[in-house]
Amino acid sequence: MTYKRCNSWIAASTTTDEAGKLARRLVRRCGMQGAACLLASPTYVLQSWCRGGFIRPRDRRLIWLLYAVMMHPEMLRTPFDILTSGRYLPRRYRKTDAGEGD
Repeated sequence: MTYKRCNSWIAASTTTDEAGKLARRLVRRCGMQGAACLLASPTYVLQSWCRGGFIRPRDRRLIWLLYAVMMHPEMLRTPFDILTSGRYLPRRYRKTDAGEGD
């Protein structure tokens, strides 16, 4: 029996730009060495990501997951939230343009 690989999760994952911003926030919080250790990547790769380099989809997911666990655990209420990188949060958990909850 063969299975087709489903890449539909990529559509719901963070973009390279978004992941770069989240990586910079992790660096601010943990330092370059600490963030590199958390992400299990060399420092020069993390520096490249922070400067806007390409980030593979699996690395984007890890960056988002670590960011959510460390800074916004309310984003991780269900496995669906993890699968969709928090894209489909209930209205009460979303931030408005003013930065406040609904």
